[in-house]
Amino acid sequence: MRTFRKLGAAVVVTVTLALAGACGGTGEDKTAAGSSGKPSTAPSLSPADALTASVKDIGSTPYAFSLKADTFKLTGSVDATNSKLLVNASMEILTVEVATEGRVDGKDWFIKQSQGPDAFENKWVHLDPAKLKEGSVAFGVEDVKDPAGIKALVGAMTATEKTADGTIKGTLDLAKIEDVLLYVDPTVVMDVPDKVKALPFQAKLDSSGRLAGLTFEVPGTDGDPATPVAYAFTDWGKAVAVEKPAGAIEATDEIYKYFNLER
Repeated sequence: MRTFRKLGAAVVVTVTLALAGACGGTGEDKTAAGSSGKPSTAPSLSPADALTASVKDIGSTPYAFSLKADTFKLTGSVDATNSKLLVNASMEILTVEVATEGRVDGKDWFIKQSQGPDAFENKWVHLDPAKLKEGSVAFGVEDVKDPAGIKALVGAMTATEKTADGTIKGTLDLAKIEDVLLYVDPTVVMDVPDKVKALPFQAKLDSSGRLAGLTFEVPGTDGDPATPVAYAFTDWGKAVAVEKPAGAIEATDEIYKYFNLER
C-alpha cells in the first residue's frame, strides 16, 4: 500500500527512531505510581485540556507502548528519565517480514535485525550512540523522550467531545505531522490534502487520565482502502528492566555507515 513510506533501510530506521527515545537523560528514578483502577478525582477538564493532560507524563514516567498500522508493528517499554528502552519492530516488505529488536541501558545500545548485511544479520550489535548521526533518525520522531511519537500526534489534534467513560473524540490534521510518522507516505498528504486535515480520531483515557489508546485511519490513495492505525499505552510507572545481550559484537565503521544510511 502506498500509505507507507518506502524505507531504504527497512526497519533499521524504525529501530533507530525508537532508540532515540532512550536519550532523554540520566538521573534518579522519579517514576510515578501507575493507575489505581479507581475513578479519577481530578476536576473535570475540557476535551482539549484532558487530551493534553493525558500525555504530560511522557518522558518522565515509564510506560509500555504499542503501535499497529497495516503490517508495521512497534512494541516496547521506555523509561526516558533513566535511559532504558526495550523495543521490537517489524514490517512486511515485499512479502518478507523484517524484524528488529533493540535494547538500551544508558549509553549501551544493542540492535538485532532479522534481515541485513551478513556481518550482523540475526546477531546482536553493540552501538555507541555518539557515532549515530542525526540523519539516521531523519524519518523518526523529533521528541527523543517519546519513541511512539504520541506528543506530536496529540499536538495536531483538535478534541471536540469527551464522555464520562474517558473517551475523547475529535479530528487530526495529518498534514502537520506527516514527516514525524514513519508509517505515513508523504504522497498521501499531497494526493488527498482535504481528507488528511480532519481525520476523525478516538482516544481512550485510563482512570488516572492518562492516554490508554488512540485510533484513527489514514486515507488510501489510488484505490487503496484506508489504513487503520492503533496505539496502546499501558504499565504507567512500571520500572523497565534491560538485560544486556550476551555475545554482542562491536559495531564496525561499516556497520555505522549502514545505520547512518551512508552505504
